[in-house]
Amino acid sequence: WSFNKSAAVYRLIDEMEKTENCKVLFGAGEGENTSGETKTKVLQRMAKAVWPDFYKINEGITTRRVKSKVESLKRDYRAQVKKLHQTGGGIDSN
Repeated sequence: WSFNKSAAVYRLIDEMEKTENCKVLFGAGEGENTSGETKTKVLQRMAKAVWPDFYKINEGITTRRVKSKVESLKRDYRAQVKKLHQTGGGIDSN
C-alpha cells in the first residue's frame, strides 16, 4: 500500500468516495435509497479498479486485502474524529 507514495491508498479512497460505493460501505444518507448491491460486490469492484493486475491473478486475495485496508482506514478515521470531538483540553503549548 505504501509503494509509490501510497498511490494505491489514494486510488482506494477515490473508489470509496464514489456514490455507489459509499452508500454500501457507509450506509445511505437520510432520504436516500440503498443501492441494492452487496458489500462483497462493491469490494470486488474496488479491488479490480485499484489493483487490476493482481485482481486478474487472484481476485479473492485482492478483494480481502482491499477489505482489510478499507476497515483500517475507517478505524483510523473514527479514532481521529474521536480526538477532534474531545473538549476541555485546551491548547497544548508544547
